[in-house]
Amino acid sequence: MYKDNILINCYRAVFFFLTAFDTLMARKESDGSEVIKLLKELESESWCKGKQFWPELIGLPTKLAKEIIEKENPSINDVPIILNGSPVPLDYRCNRVRLIDNILAFEILMARKEGDGPEVIKLLKKMESESWCKGKQFWPELIGVPTKLAKEIIEKENSLINNVQILLNGSPVTMDYRCNRVRLFDNILGSVVQIPRVA
Repeated sequence: MYKDNILINCYRAVFFFLTAFDTLMARKESDGSEVIKLLKELESESWCKGKQFWPELIGLPTKLAKEIIEKENPSINDVPIILNGSPVPLDYRCNRVRLIDNILAFEILMARKEGDGPEVIKLLKKMESESWCKGKQFWPELIGVPTKLAKEIIEKENSLINNVQILLNGSPVTMDYRCNRVRLFDNILGSVVQIPRVA
């Protein structure tokens, strides 16, 4: 029981830290001064040269963010654009910055029907073609759909998926990858809020 409480509190602390950064930066820099201070300390203690953190790029289209990063630190020549939640290697390189394209960016871009929206769809199709899993693996069209209906659609469109989990957005999940599983993250209204994908 005691170990379970410690684990739960650790999950809460990690979740808070990860979500607090986006929330603080989404308001004004004055609200996130502690986060900015921490980032500057980390940057000064690193063996990599030049700027390493770009909190001001949160919410910008990924193509524009990539251009800004490459301009502000010329030693960075590897800027992959990755869909939020995609598996990534854990190696650390001074010449690489990963841009995480989250579901919020996808919704904003698709609502405008221009900009990087088609690039996100292209990225999803590329990821699907390079995967070892079979069948359809991403359902961006299900954002905003009731989760129960989304579950039925996913099971119908890919018969290999037999484990569709409905979770409240922000819930901790295991990091293992299974070709037969899709996690549906919903809000308190019961609507899908992240791109459903095999995970």
